[in-house]
Amino acid sequence: MQGPEKTLLSIRPSRIIVLRYYVGIIFLLIATFSLWFFNYLLPSTSVIGREALRNAGSGFLLFLAVLLWLIAEYKRASTRYEVTDFRVIRREGILRRTETVVPYRQLERVQMHQGIIDRVLGIGTLVIDTGDDTVQIASVRDPKKVEEAIMSRMQVLQANR
Repeated sequence: MQGPEKTLLSIRPSRIIVLRYYVGIIFLLIATFSLWFFNYLLPSTSVIGREALRNAGSGFLLFLAVLLWLIAEYKRASTRYEVTDFRVIRREGILRRTETVVPYRQLERVQMHQGIIDRVLGIGTLVIDTGDDTVQIASVRDPKKVEEAIMSRMQVLQANR
């Protein structure tokens, strides 16, 4: 950050951004419960019994579900958006960091995208256009507030020119 720069907003995306991981977790849990309730359909051999096969399969599926949950939370927690006095910053990653900085003087427009489900959940995606590139601020809560913060700073900078 620059010397007198103040952070106006610091936000993370909502969990909707990793919805596909949560859907996968639900399917894995359904498969795990199916192993327990339909145990009689599992093959039984002399080497390994139904119970051992059920337990091993359930353990593996639960391990995959926990792994998906950890990946989803890592992806969500490692993304951060900051709106400051002079710029918009998108940071991604914990171990390997990527930072995209867009100064307000480069901004041409800010678009807000909200589908029906997004409006019901109170989330949205902002697309910040610089003319050469675009930066997405995806799945943030109260996107109108974020858009207003960015637009108000753009107006202040344009008035000072």
